[in-house]
Amino acid sequence: MKASQDDIHSSVVERWLTASAHSPLEEILLLEKAFRIIQARAGLTLSHVTLMVVLDRILQQGLEEHPILHQVTIENQVLNFTIIKRSRPSEEASSALSFLLAELLRVLGRITADILTKTLHKELMEINLNESRES
Repeated sequence: MKASQDDIHSSVVERWLTASAHSPLEEILLLEKAFRIIQARAGLTLSHVTLMVVLDRILQQGLEEHPILHQVTIENQVLNFTIIKRSRPSEEASSALSFLLAELLRVLGRITADILTKTLHKELMEINLNESRES
């Protein structure tokens, strides 16, 4: 996949957050919701084991660039943001989680030959704090 294709995921995440959130706390809450919905949607195509490997991989890669991600854990088969939400939400935390979401979209795109990309981007753009959508 070309680097410019990879940048699309970051751009979609950035556009979505800019339109949907007004504070670092709102961004973190939205990102948490997005991870759950994207993971559920991808789970319709990919196995549970594959999704767990992907989550573990992106978290480990994210730690290299964003040490604050040490506060994120995988519990009950989803990313847990409890520690980040309890601490003072910051631009740093929001940026790290945005990176993680873009990386999730990149990896899912790569392993599905981008079959899921448009659907996952559409799902993401529909997520907001006012909806109680949980897939």
